[in-house]
Amino acid sequence: MNNKYIAIKLLIIFLLTTLSVDVNANEIVNTPIRVQADSMKYFGKDKRSVFSGNVISFNDTFNLTSDTVTVLLDDNLTIWKIVSDGNVNFKTDDIIATAATAELDEKLKVITLQGGVKVWQADNLLEGDKMTVYYEENKILIDKGTDSRVNILFKPEKKEE
Repeated sequence: MNNKYIAIKLLIIFLLTTLSVDVNANEIVNTPIRVQADSMKYFGKDKRSVFSGNVISFNDTFNLTSDTVTVLLDDNLTIWKIVSDGNVNFKTDDIIATAATAELDEKLKVITLQGGVKVWQADNLLEGDKMTVYYEENKILIDKGTDSRVNILFKPEKKEE
């Protein structure tokens, strides 16, 4: 096999396995989430809560920190969108992601990270300006932005002999 074919194969394996985003948005939205912040405002007419100041959101499966978090509710008072803005850090058992903003849209089944996106899993790293995850389709799109390129560092696991 030629090197180009191997590189493409490794990229596909990397994206589909290591970053297959085992983040199940239903788990995030439909399990108890603890939120800590310096302040919180609820706008009943808009069905919107805004947490600001050193916001920490977490449950048994993830930990999210950012400057602000806005939670939008539908008519049944069920969370349909979560928007984190400013210094976003997201951690699960095996994935760490950082970005300027992050948005989970339960209606569209999409997670979007934007602004200096970096995603680590073990020694593997993915960087870009915008990452869009269609979690029910197991599809990920990475945009490079205007001043950079998509960057992936993939370190295959060493096989024991």
